[in-house]
Order: sequence, then structure tokens, then C-alpha cells
Amino acid sequence: MGDSTALASAIVRCCLKKETGTTVYHYVLLKRLNLARVLLAQGCRVDETCAGAGFNDYSNFIRTFKKHTGMTPAAFARASQSGCGGS
Repeated sequence: MGDSTALASAIVRCCLKKETGTTVYHYVLLKRLNLARVLLAQGCRVDETCAGAGFNDYSNFIRTFKKHTGMTPAAFARASQSGCGGS
């Protein structure tokens, strides 16, 4: 059972890499960051967004979000709200 699970896992990783050009870890990270953008644009607080997007560490979330978007989650939220006539 363990060998077949490992083989299936390797096949999934290989297929994902072939289809997306990225690793499973990076693919999941990008999905979480995309969800975080959506939540922030909807007006969720940064701490709620952190947990809601699956990040377990607040500091890591801030650092990762800024690395990938060029702005902090709070700055992104402000820009999103001002862009749609929000507060």
C-alpha cells in the first residue's frame, strides 16, 4: 500500500509540474495568495485573511504576500477598497 501511494504521489507531482511548470508547494502557495487577494478585496481583515487563506503564521503571511505582490496585505486592501469606491 505504501509503495503504491508513493508512486501515485510522484505521478501527481510530475503531471502537475508538466502542466503548470511549478511544484506542488508553489502551486498551492499561489492558490492561497490568490484567495488572500480575493478576501482582502472583499473587505476581510488581514488576520482573518491570513487564517482563511490557509497560512498558519501571520508574519510569514505578510512577508510572503509582500514578496509576491509588491505590497503588504493592508496596503493591498486599501488599494482594493479605494479602487472600487470603498472607504
